[in-house]
Amino acid sequence: MNNSLIIHYHGKIKYSEKDNIILISEDSNWKNDSIKKQLQIDFLNIEDYVKATQLINQEFNEINKIIIINDSYDLNMISYQYDYELIKKNYYSVGNLIFFINLLLDKFAENMIFELLLEEESHFKVHLNNFNLSLKHYLKTLQKDLSKKYNLNLKY
Repeated sequence: MNNSLIIHYHGKIKYSEKDNIILISEDSNWKNDSIKKQLQIDFLNIEDYVKATQLINQEFNEINKIIIINDSYDLNMISYQYDYELIKKNYYSVGNLIFFINLLLDKFAENMIFELLLEEESHFKVHLNNFNLSLKHYLKTLQKDLSKKYNLNLKY
């Protein structure tokens, strides 16, 4: 059985029922009986990531897969352009996510999968594009830097 960590920002949660799953989300509407460990965190609060790391360390001896879901946004272009709180949250969230992944490095399985379920690029969603591109570039760099110890498989 694989140990999978799902980090849910927005969109439909996809997973294998065969996996041992911890789901992390800000959304309180994701409750699901087939996912036993569900953790609601504030993506802007770095302390929540540290607490999530402690839970993961207790539950998993290693992480085989991390699934990051950030898609299916229906945004009004005009309000999106000028919604400072949404824009700020987007950029803080990607920085905090990178910090969180770095906290988890010791738990990576030798053959580790990152599956990214991300919003398609659109000039109307420039800030989401930046989130996605920043995450992809970080993971490519991480893959290269850790190649002697881990086989990181990136799927997106």
